[in-house]
Amino acid sequence: FPSHDNKEFELLAYLVENEGRNVSRSEIASISDRCGEPTPNDRTIDVHVRRLRAKIAGYEDIVRTARGIGYRFDRHPDVLIEL
Repeated sequence: FPSHDNKEFELLAYLVENEGRNVSRSEIASISDRCGEPTPNDRTIDVHVRRLRAKIAGYEDIVRTARGIGYRFDRHPDVLIEL
């Protein structure tokens, strides 16, 4: 990824594309090639999620942690997603 912003955008986009479904960390790692990054480890993915949540302050709950699995995007009434 050229920048952290791009990494977090791709992560959010992927979670939105898979709305309501738990996405494993290994599946998230597999999308790194969308931006040309080497496959990240679990800790790196967690850091990207933390940065993403910081950027969407106030709406962090749209990115849910699926304990022991990965993450999931859940709709929020105040968040409009346009693909």
